[in-house]
Amino acid sequence: MGSVFPVSGGLPLGKRAPQRQAYRLVDLARFSRYLGLPLNPKPKFFPVAGDDAARLIIATDLHDGTDAAMRMCAAVFEAVWVQERNIGDPNVLEALVTECGLPAKRAEQSQSQAVQERYEAYTQEAIDIQVFGARAT
Repeated sequence: MGSVFPVSGGLPLGKRAPQRQAYRLVDLARFSRYLGLPLNPKPKFFPVAGDDAARLIIATDLHDGTDAAMRMCAAVFEAVWVQERNIGDPNVLEALVTECGLPAKRAEQSQSQAVQERYEAYTQEAIDIQVFGARAT
């Protein structure tokens, strides 16, 4: 769940009121139609810890640049919301690295101290600017 979610007053999906859970599914379907993108509103591996995937995106940004990091973001989101893959599984993340055409060592580098420090700094920045959610635009 990370550090930002509880600080912002968010509730885990299973603890939200039934009407909020139902509306979330309607909203996800609406966004899928509006954007013309496939999306499974109830993926098999969700919720899932995304910390390792986030670190992989940071490592990609550090070593390959923002464009590559954005491709990795898209691959991670597609893995969860379309392909129903478990991004909490290191083997899945390693496969995404390969599928994005990045060096295999990127997965290992995602566990480095430099990446961890940036992850913590981004987390604190999100808390400081009162982030409470995310939305595709």
